[in-house]
Amino acid sequence: MGEKVLEIVLYLIRHIEENDGRFDGMEEMAHQLRRQGFTDNEINSAYLWVLDQYKQPELISSANTAESIAKGYRRVLTDYERGFFSTEALGTLVEMRQMSVINDIQLELIIEKAIAGGPHTVDAATVRTLAWSLIINDQSMDDYILSSGLLGSDEDLQVN
Repeated sequence: MGEKVLEIVLYLIRHIEENDGRFDGMEEMAHQLRRQGFTDNEINSAYLWVLDQYKQPELISSANTAESIAKGYRRVLTDYERGFFSTEALGTLVEMRQMSVINDIQLELIIEKAIAGGPHTVDAATVRTLAWSLIINDQSMDDYILSSGLLGSDEDLQVN
């Protein structure tokens, strides 16, 4: 469920950014999301999370301390690190960081968890699930993801 909620969070934040910070048209957005197969519970959870973040801007600014210390900081993954992620997963990581859905520390933790899972290629859905578990600080979900094989297994993965 967390991965779906995070997908909706990204959709809502994109909408806010495209509308100059306005959160207009929630009913229409909810209708579109329902047509895409999301449940009311998932939509409401994402909506409340986004509202909570905008009500507490100090959480967003304190979560990005590295960014406030070093303006323009960009994390560059090594070839080795990139080998653990699909192209879509890398795009999801970048998008979540740019939208401040995750902070620099959470980004590093996602990368570490992907590498700790062994030789495989992590997809975007798994990245969203890992991110959601960090956002809600759910260690049991992290353990489940790492032990259940959700990170996958790709025997043919080659690292440069």
